Amino acid sequence: MNRTAYLTALCALSALLGLAACSTRPTAVRATSEITPANTSALPAETAPAPATAAIHDSVRERTIFGADDRRRTPFSHADRLTVGKLEAPKPGDRVSGCTATSIGGNHILTAAHCVYDTSSGIPRLYDTIHFYPAAGHHNQMPHGRFRVTRVHHPEHLNGLAPGLEKLHNDIAVLEIGEDDSGNTLQRFIGTRGIWGRSALEDGTMSTLGYPGDKESRVQYHQEHCPYEIFSRTLLRTYCDVFSGQSGSPVLLYSEKHGESHIHGVISAEADQANYATRITPERQRIILAIVQGRYDMHTSSEEERWTSIDMPTAQRIHVMLHNTCRKTLHVALQYRENNGNWTEKGFFVIEPGHATELAQTRNSIFYVHVRDIEGNVLVDGAHQAAVHGYTFGFRQLNHSHFGDTVIRPCN
Repeated sequence: MNRTAYLTALCALSALLGLAACSTRPTAVRATSEITPANTSALPAETAPAPATAAIHDSVRERTIFGADDRRRTPFSHADRLTVGKLEAPKPGDRVSGCTATSIGGNHILTAAHCVYDTSSGIPRLYDTIHFYPAAGHHNQMPHGRFRVTRVHHPEHLNGLAPGLEKLHNDIAVLEIGEDDSGNTLQRFIGTRGIWGRSALEDGTMSTLGYPGDKESRVQYHQEHCPYEIFSRTLLRTYCDVFSGQSGSPVLLYSEKHGESHIHGVISAEADQANYATRITPERQRIILAIVQGRYDMHTSSEEERWTSIDMPTAQRIHVMLHNTCRKTLHVALQYRENNGNWTEKGFFVIEPGHATELAQTRNSIFYVHVRDIEGNVLVDGAHQAAVHGYTFGFRQLNHSHFGDTVIRPCN
């Protein structure tokens, strides 16, 4: 296929996404407590914290909007854009479960506990693979890579199948993550947000930050000045706008005394009249800090609330990724065997310089790739022929002999 025809065809397939919106400081929430806020590590100098935001997610069955939809794309300058990311886990039938999580220190992130379990069969089952995409903010892009969850910590008495609000009281989890495919740690790229487990709060307003499923894929949205009220010792009720994908998002309340926002809970579920967040209690703050610092042991702990720790299973899929190490925008197509056994083609993915994205997941060791730059110059092709949107291209055969990530770097 010649370069002119390629560019003409591609123009009909591609769309650009932008970021817009503004951020204002959340209204202060007063009250003191017997425990002080915990900041487990400092932010990089270029992302020093200022008043922040929060959000909502997964067990959300349908759109729950109160009045006008007040969610806005998170602007690049937002104080917490670099502390929040998207959490994804593959589900049966080539589907993906999406949630939101926040970096709280070291290699640990905070989310809702139900985000790590598949309950579609009626029996909770830990997902075999969960990835965290920090500060994801553009369709099909991973601006700061992605990190595999290696261990899960949550309250021992979590019951995701309990009726009504009962399942929400313990719906909170701390996840440990490993290094990315290049050996980088999470803290090389993003900062953290401190937690605060207060026994005494007042009704007020909060902020939200997360990844709603009714918006663009992997695009972060925020909402500020959401009303909330105290529901119980372990639950808050909020009137933020919600859609599936925002579970695990941080509930951020601003402190005038400390001059910044802290996480007081995570968005857990929706209801007809309001949405709910699982709170960080003073006891949970102590437990979470012990987990982050590597000194929590449920067998020897005297904590009032015991947490359990579970190692993630070995990966059972090959994750085909492409890292654009070139100086130009790339257009990428892939042919691979889906988990259901059918061969399929995807493309063109548009990947900016320096960015990376996951192209597909497969259990088959052979797949085929075609890569061009934005001007139509071919970087990767081969003798294998496959059609993408009615046009035939040459694809190069690639092999990967074990489960886990395989990264294509065209310009290395």
